[in-house]
Amino acid sequence: MRTYKVISLTKLEDNYSELTRTWFDVKVINPIDNSQLVLKNISLPTFVKINDLICRSEHRFFDVIDKKGNLLYR
Repeated sequence: MRTYKVISLTKLEDNYSELTRTWFDVKVINPIDNSQLVLKNISLPTFVKINDLICRSEHRFFDVIDKKGNLLYR
């Protein structure tokens, strides 16, 4: 499972404030080798924040996890 640390977020335009997920462009760091990359137009919980760990889940969206890989919120 690939895990990334969020270092910057850009919320893409959405008109659905009641949704629990929205679309973001996210700059992340791979904690294994400290490489940086940008994940474009990915679905995340609306309350994701800088320094959260995210991983791609079986439902093909990204979830927020803790350092042990346990799901915090989907």
